[in-house]
Amino acid sequence: MKKRNKFIICLILIFTLSFNACNFEIDEEQIKEDISKIFDSIPDKPNIRDELDVLAKEVMRCFVNKDAEKLYPLLSIKAQNESNLNNLKEKKLFIEGDIISYDEPQVRGPSSGSYEEGKKMAEEYDITINNIITSENKKYEIAIQYWTVNNYNTDRVGLDLINIFPINENGRKFRDKQGEMIYYSIG
Repeated sequence: MKKRNKFIICLILIFTLSFNACNFEIDEEQIKEDISKIFDSIPDKPNIRDELDVLAKEVMRCFVNKDAEKLYPLLSIKAQNESNLNNLKEKKLFIEGDIISYDEPQVRGPSSGSYEEGKKMAEEYDITINNIITSENKKYEIAIQYWTVNNYNTDRVGLDLINIFPINENGRKFRDKQGEMIYYSIG
């Protein structure tokens, strides 16, 4: 139960006890009805972090199975438009070898959000899956960008970007000769 809900219930109980102590007439049925209305007005909104954890595990199933066709519909409209399904199939989702292990997904966020006139305009979460080890003795990290709200560009809502980072033997992301990070993007 959210802290706000607990606070409201405590306030109702305090008022109820205060009225009883002062010998005011209280309609207990009305109080029960009011409390019921308060609880009925609270939407059963699932925890976004739990939803994103499930999504990340589904993304990893796609990578483990090298299944670009199941990954593709998980992408936002923008990411689908910028990704070529046939290229994803040919490149085997940019992972060399079969995935033999990986860490649990880590969900962080919201890492950015903006409001205009009290309305949420954008909210983004980041998901990281570390220590992806393959049968080719390669190591990777996957970073996912997920927008729960983006009123600036609604085509970006959902799984908007997946970056696949090869990791070197020192545990660092590969860089080219100019020091630029080497990675593959979907979206």
